[in-house]
Amino acid sequence: MRTLLSLALATICAAQLFATNPAQAQFGLFLRNRGDLQFTDEDWQLFRDAVIKTLEEPNAGNRTEWQNPKTNMHGDVFVENTLQIEGAPCARLRARIVRTEENIRRLTFCRDAGGRWAIAPD
Repeated sequence: MRTLLSLALATICAAQLFATNPAQAQFGLFLRNRGDLQFTDEDWQLFRDAVIKTLEEPNAGNRTEWQNPKTNMHGDVFVENTLQIEGAPCARLRARIVRTEENIRRLTFCRDAGGRWAIAPD
């Protein structure tokens, strides 16, 4: 029961994450409130689109690059591996984000019965 509740909460968080406004709040949620990278709204949109594109074909090794020439922010999203969590197909993503230095974030997404991707609970 606790796991189902955690998955439900993660689904709600993911829905909020992939809404378009406000971008800075979503960024903090996705990166566990580590807003130290100073994404602009456009950076966030490019990064978000890369995550979504990567999850369209969540095969290990799949990689999507993104960049914003206006801010010099760039990076990629990479599927490190795929796995099953409680029967749900999941993908462990590594996001590399670069402005002046490289920052790496990792997050696991799982697909629910309706085909929607949600952040997996820790």
